[in-house]
Amino acid sequence: MINRSVFFLITFLFSASVFSQKTSGNSYIGIRKKYEKMDTDDEKALPFVRQYISKAKAEKNYEKWVQGYRDGVQFSKKVDKKMNYADSTIAVALRSKNAGLIANAYLGKGIVFYFNIKKFKPALDQYLIAQEYADQTDDGYLKNKVLYHIGVVKSYLGYYDEASEHFRQCLIYSEKQMEKEKNAETVYNYKKASFNSMHQLAVTYRHLNKFSEADSIIRKGLMMSDNADYQLEHAYFLKCRGIMEYRKKNYNDGIYYLEKSLPKILERNDFAWASVIYYYLGNTYWINGDKEKALKNYRKVDSVFTVHQFILPEIRKTYASMIQYYEEKKDVKKELFYTKQLLKVDNMLQKDFAYLSSKIHREYDQKKLLGEKKKLEKSNLTGFRLMLFFIVLSIIFMGVLIINKKNKKEIARKYELLQQKFQQGKMKNNEESKEKRKTALPEDILSDISVKLKKFEDEGGFRLVGLTLHGLAKKLGTNSKYLSAYINDVKGVNFKTYINELRIGYIIKLLNEDDQCIKYTISAMGREVGFQYRQKFSDAFLEVTGIRPTDFIKQKKQENSNPPSS
Repeated sequence: MINRSVFFLITFLFSASVFSQKTSGNSYIGIRKKYEKMDTDDEKALPFVRQYISKAKAEKNYEKWVQGYRDGVQFSKKVDKKMNYADSTIAVALRSKNAGLIANAYLGKGIVFYFNIKKFKPALDQYLIAQEYADQTDDGYLKNKVLYHIGVVKSYLGYYDEASEHFRQCLIYSEKQMEKEKNAETVYNYKKASFNSMHQLAVTYRHLNKFSEADSIIRKGLMMSDNADYQLEHAYFLKCRGIMEYRKKNYNDGIYYLEKSLPKILERNDFAWASVIYYYLGNTYWINGDKEKALKNYRKVDSVFTVHQFILPEIRKTYASMIQYYEEKKDVKKELFYTKQLLKVDNMLQKDFAYLSSKIHREYDQKKLLGEKKKLEKSNLTGFRLMLFFIVLSIIFMGVLIINKKNKKEIARKYELLQQKFQQGKMKNNEESKEKRKTALPEDILSDISVKLKKFEDEGGFRLVGLTLHGLAKKLGTNSKYLSAYINDVKGVNFKTYINELRIGYIIKLLNEDDQCIKYTISAMGREVGFQYRQKFSDAFLEVTGIRPTDFIKQKKQENSNPPSS
């Protein structure tokens, strides 16, 4: 009897153990444990990812569902697959109506645009949407992650002062969180975030000629990241150290650190920074007189551009060196090829870089290109097509310059007119239309609405978010039909235009009278006067004033930095 009882107990415990293993293996944690430690882009993880997604979908667990699609982005190798998973992440996050999930989803798609295909304009679009939703949460990590990626785009566009401030804020946040956290995995994530911010800070400081600050961060980063868990981050600091040694003319040391950084960066498929390494290796060999090794590295830069249609502005000089080399060698065919490549590079950069286009053309301007054209024409290898190509290029270039100049003049003119209106007190539509209009409203209703509407304007009631004609009529104790008729007949505009003019007039008054206001973001300005979305505020500003708020702020900053002499 005892033996039978013992046998039953052992059988029961074994069955319970097996059941427990099966259950835990099918839990969210159990499924993710099968793949979470695999390398990024390792598609062997995808069958488990799909299992995770199916479970979350069946249970309508939006948080896990979104996590599953985000894992799909991480472990997919092909960009189109990553983008499909990113779109699915956004779709499910929107269904959840959870601001944090939505922000993470848009941020994830932006990172695919930025890191995997280096398309910074669409990346920024996604980041700005992510920021709108992140601002609705108390998630400091999420907010700083968005801030970091917006900083990366600003750095790419050449706004190094603004970018460095973003990275500095992110670094301070990560370091503070590391001190508070006890969980090892969370500390690990904050440490990686700190390294990323330090790396980008070192890059921006170098471009701002803050070399001592950059050197200090690089040394600190190399020491802290010298660990098997942070090999990629360590490689980025090695790359920075190599560039630092190049700048100091320690060319052999520069080659050592640059070459040491390259394998891990290539393994991560970060072709953008790989091309920077090729550029500085090429420069170093060029200075050392080894033109063959220099050209080998310059060709790798060109190969990255050809395959990915991406190049950073700082390495565009690659093409100037190659054109010079082949000109000296009288190799017209290759000289022409790299001249055409340079023109493609400049064309691509111009599309992304309104800010940098003037610098690019000062460095390798139209005159030099036309001079090269004449030399190439003498070779009789290009003939009429080459001449036509450069003529068309010149016309396009001149056309762009003329249009830009006209646009700037027009913006300045509109700004002056706007400021004159402000000085004359005509920014708000708080006076009756000068044009006499017939109205069917009784005199007592006209008088009543006039008094109440003036109080509404004086108290700034137009700044309320979600203000509607019906809502305002109810607040004023009248009906929407009477109020609409009054605004149309007496003010001479419709309700939407009336409210927009009051709001824009208010924000222009702030910009002129409060020096702090000019430091606000466009989104913050919009929220100040009742606009939930940045774009709607910008469109309303344009409709009322004829210029965008960004242009107004630029003009105002110029005015403040160059006050009229008394």
